[in-house]
Amino acid sequence: MNNLILKYKVFEGEPFRKLLKNNKTNTLYYKKLNLNKTWLSDLVPDFTNNNHFSYHEKIKKFFRLVRKIFFYDYDLIKKNNGKDKIWILTSNSIRKSHRDLIELEEISSEKPSIISWKRKFKIKKLSQIINQIIYSYLTVKYLKKIYKNSDYFDIAYKSLVSIDLYDSQMLNKPKVILSFKDFQRHENAIIQKSKILKIQTFTTQHTVHPNFIKNNERGGNLVFFNCESKNILLWGNLLKSVYLEYNQDKIFYLSENLLIPKSKKIILRKKKGILFFFGSKRHIIENLHMIKLLSKNKLYFKKNFKILIKLHPAIKKLDFDKIFKDYFTDLDYQVFESKNKSNTIVSNKNLFAITGLSGSYYDCLYLGLRTLFFDYGLKLSKPLPRATFNLNKNSNLKKELYKLEKLSNIEWKNKTNMILKEAWGLDVNKKNKMKLTDQISKIINKQSSRN
Repeated sequence: MNNLILKYKVFEGEPFRKLLKNNKTNTLYYKKLNLNKTWLSDLVPDFTNNNHFSYHEKIKKFFRLVRKIFFYDYDLIKKNNGKDKIWILTSNSIRKSHRDLIELEEISSEKPSIISWKRKFKIKKLSQIINQIIYSYLTVKYLKKIYKNSDYFDIAYKSLVSIDLYDSQMLNKPKVILSFKDFQRHENAIIQKSKILKIQTFTTQHTVHPNFIKNNERGGNLVFFNCESKNILLWGNLLKSVYLEYNQDKIFYLSENLLIPKSKKIILRKKKGILFFFGSKRHIIENLHMIKLLSKNKLYFKKNFKILIKLHPAIKKLDFDKIFKDYFTDLDYQVFESKNKSNTIVSNKNLFAITGLSGSYYDCLYLGLRTLFFDYGLKLSKPLPRATFNLNKNSNLKKELYKLEKLSNIEWKNKTNMILKEAWGLDVNKKNKMKLTDQISKIINKQSSRN
């Protein structure tokens, strides 16, 4: 356990704040593009001890960078035949839930254009090669000042891609660009360019984000302080005050969660089941303490419960077998991998759910699962709303599940409706009323009528 704690010690608190300060005081611009904003998500490590790159890795990434400088460019591409009033930015690594949402947006009344980027082989002019060499050198130079354990060549490569996209021609310039991840990499660069061109920029939540503070302040906060878009569509009012802590110049609009989870009915061989939701690798230790709650009454859970584990997309079955498997010895359990980053959740009327600090908590409430939150004690600027009491490392899970089961259906539904209205802008099992691009179109049409 001690070795795991050392291996998965999250990069947070004072080291994180020092990195941010260094990044702010060593700013590199390409024309009007702030490269520090584009690379910040790659610069901040997950853990304090995970930035030891092998000589082989460094050489491989160096030659990848060289090939990019001499032979490759990246251009914006249009992936559909949509109208050019609204653009939706999408990367090739987009989550399945986002991809499904974008497919629905394509058939909205606005029929937005879906915009991404693609690498192409190019015989470059000498001036362009020299320019890319200069910015590769400057990126590495600045990164060494900011954080000495940076993955220099990888970030330099991504910086050149951001520069390519910044310089890429915007044919049929849109009125609006929507980005789901404007706080990182190339989407951040495109949004910066869009603002210079006086294009309206929008983003929206992709989960109920916690804002970490004090000795837990960490990379997850980038979604707030590195948000580049001018307009933010919020799921209810919950996070408006958090965004305002970092951004006084943003414009906020009330919206609803459109990333609705899907439910898959299952049959439980035993009378009851518990579904554990694992957080990402930054929550490995939290996950361990959460499942250790089973050990206090292991014989009871062995006899009466089917144990289900839904892994975070960043945790593979091999990781589970290596780190967690021994804790489930003698229990009837089943593991679900999040393949293709899918947002499908198993359900049964006799199934309880337990989550850590994850947006999955609200997914479960929405699908009607009676859900408990495991509080690992991480410090937040604004506590996220919970429907009932919380679990902690000292909780008796058997007793807490009994208390949860005794709540009447009406009491549980009233509690969860109140929470979801605040966090998602929706009630349990209610569908959203309007597509994102239709909401945006309504906003800009209203603005136009005023002018």
